[in-house]
Amino acid sequence: MSDWEPFVKPSPFLDSIGPFWQRERDGVIEIGLAIEERHCNARGRAHGGLIATLCDMALGHNVASRPEATSRYLTTSLNIDYLAAAVAGQHVTVVVDRVRAGNTLGFAQAAVMADDRWIARASGIFTAQNKAPKG
Repeated sequence: MSDWEPFVKPSPFLDSIGPFWQRERDGVIEIGLAIEERHCNARGRAHGGLIATLCDMALGHNVASRPEATSRYLTTSLNIDYLAAAVAGQHVTVVVDRVRAGNTLGFAQAAVMADDRWIARASGIFTAQNKAPKG
């Protein structure tokens, strides 16, 4: 984990399930998490909702971080194909391999790895929001 650094994007929800880690490789940001017992379902596997959250973070962050990004982006669609499971003690990493940011939409796709094994594939569509949300 020597090339990983803390992923710092404050959020009450993310703070409750982290800590998350990030590293940059080949112009994209990978986001990872060490799976703990608290992240697991009743069968002892990382909860699918946790994997979905990790994918949403990594895909959206990569779209918004592109040099051509023109605004903030909100998740419009998130698709995940679960292939296998992760268990406590494994490190799950979202490895983004395609990213595009436009004036109205952004797109990204990724492989999700538990240590060196594929556990899921994800893709997302993100809508550009030129104004900060009211809140």
